[in-house]
Amino acid sequence: LDGTNISDSQQVTLTAGASYKLSEFQAPAASVATGADFSTDPSVKVLDQWNNWISDENDATAIVRLVTPAASGSVQRSASTAVKAVNGVITFSALKYIETPATGYTLKYELVGGANNDRFTSSSAFEIVPGAPHHLAWVTAPTGARSNIALTTQPVIELRDGSENVVADPAVHSTLTASISSTDGLLLRDNSLANPSAARLENATAVSNTGVVTFSQLKLLGLPGTSYTLKFAINTRFTTSTSVTVTHAAAHHLTVTQQPTGGNATGANLAGQPIVELRDRFENVVTSNSTD
Repeated sequence: LDGTNISDSQQVTLTAGASYKLSEFQAPAASVATGADFSTDPSVKVLDQWNNWISDENDATAIVRLVTPAASGSVQRSASTAVKAVNGVITFSALKYIETPATGYTLKYELVGGANNDRFTSSSAFEIVPGAPHHLAWVTAPTGARSNIALTTQPVIELRDGSENVVADPAVHSTLTASISSTDGLLLRDNSLANPSAARLENATAVSNTGVVTFSQLKLLGLPGTSYTLKFAINTRFTTSTSVTVTHAAAHHLTVTQQPTGGNATGANLAGQPIVELRDRFENVVTSNSTD
């Protein structure tokens, strides 16, 4: 330059380079129920090797894999089908995973056709939580029914989703109600039985705590020697127990059911021999040894 002839150059427009890597655009929601779609579809941007977003990219494709938490080995699940970019963004819709509820899951994205590790990028971590309540499952079945005494083994029941995960949401407190559903094969329409059993339950409700319902003082009052089936229900969900047979309570007192009569010679057997029954405190006959 001689210092006398200076002019502007022609305007130059810079464009992004070829698709080379990915970066997270829309992170997955902080939590998602097992087996359910994400509430917001995760997406990634397509970048060139200098980290410029290629906003007009409509040919690049990517796949995504679920990666389990580090505590379970950071296992990579099967890849999704390839999804094509639209204006430089690749959006994965209808993703759903049936996995054990835990924190620390991530999504691993891969740019199809990439030649180095830059083709991979990972999402923000998220939690997989149990699905909606689906059914009731037994932990401990009731046993040890003694007339008017709390069951020796109290029932414990879990509220589970469709994948057998305990619905452990601490905000959910459901009331479980127990009832008598049948006795010795006879199906009942309510909680009462025709004589002579006249059975009923006491302390027949309990509230769930992190998905588990534990009874503590459930009593089955029924006819000793009779078997009953109990029904446990939360709204329309229910489960039934195996047969529970009522036994008498502990021996409490003696009851004379036939008075002795005389009229016989001295030293001879009484004309009418006495009959005495050993009964519990509820007047049930004690048919087996009981020293409680």
